[in-house]
This record gives sequence, C-alpha cells and structure tokens, in this order.
Amino acid sequence: MNKLLIEYGFTENTANAFIELIRPAVREYRSGDVIMRSSFTRNECAIITHGTALSVSINSDGEKNIIDCCVRGDLFGKPFLPSQNANVCYVYAKTRCTAAHVNYTRFLEGCLHCGDQGGLLIDFFITSAVRRCRRHIDVLGGRTISERLTVYFRYLAEETGSSSIRLPMSLSDLADYLYADRSAMMREIKKLNDSGIISSKGRDIVLLRLR
Repeated sequence: MNKLLIEYGFTENTANAFIELIRPAVREYRSGDVIMRSSFTRNECAIITHGTALSVSINSDGEKNIIDCCVRGDLFGKPFLPSQNANVCYVYAKTRCTAAHVNYTRFLEGCLHCGDQGGLLIDFFITSAVRRCRRHIDVLGGRTISERLTVYFRYLAEETGSSSIRLPMSLSDLADYLYADRSAMMREIKKLNDSGIISSKGRDIVLLRLR
C-alpha cells in the first residue's frame, strides 16, 4: 500500500505516517474468495492493491448481476454496497487479489491528518467510485445489447488511450455486468465482428470503428 500512496503523491514519510494512522490489515485472496459481504461491519472498506475484484448482487430469484469491477487502486466497502431487502451483495476476488482492509471512519480521520494530500486521496477515491458508477449507468442505458457492448468498449478505450483493449472480466461476467443473457450477448459480439466494428478474440478486443 505504501507504493500505491506514493503514486498518489504522498512522500515516503507521509505514506508511512498515514498507514500507521489507519492501521490497514493486508490480506491475500485466491480467485473466487469472498473479500466482503453486505452483512459485514458497517464501517469496513478495502483498497485493492493487486488484482481484480467484482461486486455482485444476487436477487431473490437467484439471478446474479455484477454491479462494479474494482482493480488496483480502487476502494470499495460496506458503505458503498447497496442494501436491498431481498438481495445479497458481496465482493469477491476475480483474480488473485491483495486488499488492504481499513475502518472507513479511521481512514477518513487519517486523511484529515494528512492535510492537502489526504484531501486529494479522498477526492480520488470518490471520483473513481462515481466514475465507475456513471459508466455502468451509461452502459445499462443502451436499449440493445449491442449498444451496451459498444458503450462499454468505448469507455475502456478512453481509459486506456488505445483502441486495443482487454476486458477486465470474463465474457460470462461481462454478460452479468450488462444484465444480458450470455448466448444473446455472444451473438451480438459476432455481429459486431462481422460488421467490421470490432475484431475480437476472447477477452481481447480491437475497436475498428464505432457507430
């Protein structure tokens, strides 16, 4: 976590002081391990320092939807998980993951002690969470599966600055993220390939043109 904080503009001394204040518990997870459940303590949050984690919601009918995808540097936690009556929400490791667990109140207090750097860190995490949420809303706003796919691919291309992208999740997970049937989604991906809009092989996508 020290290295991550230095990338965010902390000096080594202030990073060490911040870590001492918030007292993170760094834990490693294998792919498939549950990192956090909505039933966990209200103030628990975590920062991904390595790997990819997915936030999942399962409704009373057993239908699974992916509500967020967190990678290195992203913060998630109980305060940000939806609390819906019949739904179960949890975050699990999609790949091998390392997460720094912290008490959210203590995290905010640590940021306050670090002055401007702490304020910038809070701003970064909030902005990142809002950006991910807004992206998902924009993606789900597509009237067809094809529109949802192209919007999502465009976002990934903008974030990486390249027309060649690699999906941060499997195709099955992508269908859950798009709230779509996997078979129907695969047919739409084939149509996008046949139309010369994309060229794809598994999780690797090249955007040839956008409609």
